Amino acid sequence: MTHNEIAQVVAESFGRSPRSLYTRPKRLKNGLVRQVFVYMLVQFLPLAEYYPARNGSTRASGAKDGNVRPVARLMRLHPSGVRYMLERVEDRRDDSDFDARLTAIEDKLAG
Repeated sequence: MTHNEIAQVVAESFGRSPRSLYTRPKRLKNGLVRQVFVYMLVQFLPLAEYYPARNGSTRASGAKDGNVRPVARLMRLHPSGVRYMLERVEDRRDDSDFDARLTAIEDKLAG
């Protein structure tokens, strides 16, 4: 699965254009959608294909941080910004409606 495919699923779920997910948001609603996009990238993007390790292994570079560092590079963000986005989305999962929406997105991406 590519980052463009993930962007398409997330954008459709929120009624946004996939292109808007790659730019810095000017509105709060767009910021939330971008946070969800980054959250899904960390979960579903096979980053070893985008950022192969230099020593020839199959692990993505920055594997000690999971997918945070490669996603940060892809999105042109600092890794701490990506971690902040992940925390914000996890905090919002307490809301049952938001959690149901994320679960639906995760099901589409997994299936």
